[in-house]
Amino acid sequence: MSGSSVTLTGMSVPSFANPKRAARLRASDADREQCAQLLRDAYADGRLDATDLRERSARVWSARTLGDLRTLADDLIGPDEPRVVEPAPEPDPVAPVVPRTRNVFATILFIFSLSLSLAGIVLAVLILQR
Repeated sequence: MSGSSVTLTGMSVPSFANPKRAARLRASDADREQCAQLLRDAYADGRLDATDLRERSARVWSARTLGDLRTLADDLIGPDEPRVVEPAPEPDPVAPVVPRTRNVFATILFIFSLSLSLAGIVLAVLILQR
């Protein structure tokens, strides 16, 4: 068929086809391959998991109409559709950040108390040996 065409989720539909009727048009092997490639691309992009890819791919080859193929790929981004990247959400403040000076002070206090404890043990051993 020559002439212009419209796209129905990646599948080319002749422009003379009634849009309401387009979903009922018979799918060709080329349409099925195009849909299968869209599914493989979605899997490679991480939009489908392996199980979903396997299940949808099996249904691609038994699809009779463009509408059948559309239901398999309708929730996926097509090759000609823009990919909108949402900005990452701001992280929720979890806990206030403890100033570094407080951490250093706690470490010094811990080492000092540990050394006092060790000095006490050494002193006790020396006294008991006399």
